[in-house]
Amino acid sequence: MKDLEQLPLTLSNENRFGGRSDKTLGIQVVILRDSETEIDTCRFYIEKRAPVYVKPDSALSRKRRAEKLAKTRERKRTAAAVKRFFSSLEKYDANMDGHISEPEFENIYDQLSDEDKQILFREQSTSKVVFKELDKSGNGRVTFADIVRYIEQKGLSANQIFLGHRRQDVNGFVSYLSSVFNAMLLNIKQLYIQPADFGRTVGINTGHVETTDFDLSEEDVNFLTEQGRRCTMDFLKMYAAERKEK
Repeated sequence: MKDLEQLPLTLSNENRFGGRSDKTLGIQVVILRDSETEIDTCRFYIEKRAPVYVKPDSALSRKRRAEKLAKTRERKRTAAAVKRFFSSLEKYDANMDGHISEPEFENIYDQLSDEDKQILFREQSTSKVVFKELDKSGNGRVTFADIVRYIEQKGLSANQIFLGHRRQDVNGFVSYLSSVFNAMLLNIKQLYIQPADFGRTVGINTGHVETTDFDLSEEDVNFLTEQGRRCTMDFLKMYAAERKEK
């Protein structure tokens, strides 16, 4: 028995399981997927060695391909608009002080196309309205951070476009539960999966099938089974080859 104050230390991996042993192989099966709505701490480390071998022509697969194509197109439009906007910010920062005054912003706004204005500012209609929204401090000038924060609040995820993560929209009870479940899994994995574990982790890419897809066709089930078999075999071959070189 241990003092309750020492419980976090007592339950740590080192105390529970001892040091790492080269004579044993621990396997953590990580489900990888093409979906951009799910974030996984392991995904970007091991997905290259867990490809989708064959995609079935099921109804769910066709639906996900169409959704992914639409999201890809929207991301490209958004990224291009953000890039043009920030190029203009640099160009019209007349005194190079890192701040944009209202007259400077008006020049920038007037140079934007109607399409870029719609993508970046949505319902906002004039440069004065947009600038007032940006200038939270009311001092008559905005910074780069103010502009990025504004774009993030509008759901365009300017930073995340280049970091690989997308904003998750919650528009119903099911999407809310899915977001909570994904956040819980992410936190658990961050606690118990370390970078040193990736070399002995099997990644199974589930492709178009997501965590909350329960009503799967026989074709989708067969696809998942074959993905698991192939990804596991590839991992074992890679693991054996690495040990043989040593």
